[in-house]
Amino acid sequence: MVSWLTALGGEAQLQSLAEYVLGMSQGADSSHPGKLYYDRFCIACHGPNGDGNALLGAPRLNDDIWLYGGEIGDIRKTIIEGRNSQMPAFADVLDDQQIKMLTAWLLARN
Repeated sequence: MVSWLTALGGEAQLQSLAEYVLGMSQGADSSHPGKLYYDRFCIACHGPNGDGNALLGAPRLNDDIWLYGGEIGDIRKTIIEGRNSQMPAFADVLDDQQIKMLTAWLLARN
């Protein structure tokens, strides 16, 4: 995701969009002023209802699973800085057996 701060035009627009995106997981009101910015800048990748698009690397926004944190500040940071959506390495955190178990669990889910 690219940074949208410049395109949004200011702090008020940024805050409005961040509030709307956060509210999508709680059934945001379509009359919220942030919907205007969502429709303009986010809808192409995340869809009209925030369902996301895995092929584009755009996660769902209408559930309570947040890749980078579900607080308003986290969402603002994502809008301001963008994201590269690259999973961090876990070689120093997980041992070989844990990696194999995680891989098997992920494969079993599909």
